Amino acid sequence: MKALIATAVLTLAVSSLTAAGEKETIFTPEGWTAAVCDREAKTCFDQQGISLGLIEEAFGAAAARKVGDDIGKIPEKAFDRTVFTMTGGVTCKAKEERCYVDKWSETVDERVTKLLFPDAR
Repeated sequence: MKALIATAVLTLAVSSLTAAGEKETIFTPEGWTAAVCDREAKTCFDQQGISLGLIEEAFGAAAARKVGDDIGKIPEKAFDRTVFTMTGGVTCKAKEERCYVDKWSETVDERVTKLLFPDAR
């Protein structure tokens, strides 16, 4: 029984260390302002929406080409570059200068909103 409890405590401690050591999925690269990147999706956004230039700078030319190719497959009338959803569901609306916890929520994601729209009201 003591071994089982010790294993559970050790597993919990290791899990906590791993979670604390992981990098944020949604982040602003060092030295950038008013922009966010999605580490998992290898995409970046500025205050106008998706930015191939920022993607290239953060993740390389191949990532920017892939995203550009993917965008090219979407009919122009169906693509609104000012509304975007990132890994984990955070959805930003550039025209509102707000990011929400998910695309159906009215709850503002304060952290991501401040990263992308630092001067917003």
